[in-house]
Amino acid sequence: MGVVLAVMVPTFVRHLRVSKISEATQMLRTLHQKTASYFETPHGSLGAMHCLPESAGPAPSMPSTELKHVDFYDAAMPGQATWKSLGFRPAHPIRYRYTLETMHAGCHVKGPPMKPLVTFKAEGDLDGDGQRSTFLRAAGTNPKGSLIPVGTLYMHRRTE
Repeated sequence: MGVVLAVMVPTFVRHLRVSKISEATQMLRTLHQKTASYFETPHGSLGAMHCLPESAGPAPSMPSTELKHVDFYDAAMPGQATWKSLGFRPAHPIRYRYTLETMHAGCHVKGPPMKPLVTFKAEGDLDGDGQRSTFLRAAGTNPKGSLIPVGTLYMHRRTE
């Protein structure tokens, strides 16, 4: 019995940690996809292209150790108009807080290819000790003008 527990407990704990951090990577992927779609969609009466919204977040204002339903469309949510314009509204409870930082908000945004124009950030305090896990993803344009991930997913204190 002791041998079984010695093998199973660390595996179970590792599985719990991985499941908690998968939220951040999935939500950053979703946020990038929604921003890339917004970037490619015509805006306004003249159909302006290559638009980036205003920066938004952090939303919610504090991460949670427990899963919580958060309404990103609530008027009190930091960056509510941006979350709404992107269609970013987590359908399931979350632990992390999310931030979108645009280098240049507006339309006809151009930058050097493969240089960040927007950064997506997830911060969490999974064990309530005050130290936060941070996940960062950047996006910029490719030579064709599409918004694509730039660099790798940066993780700091992945599981605290």
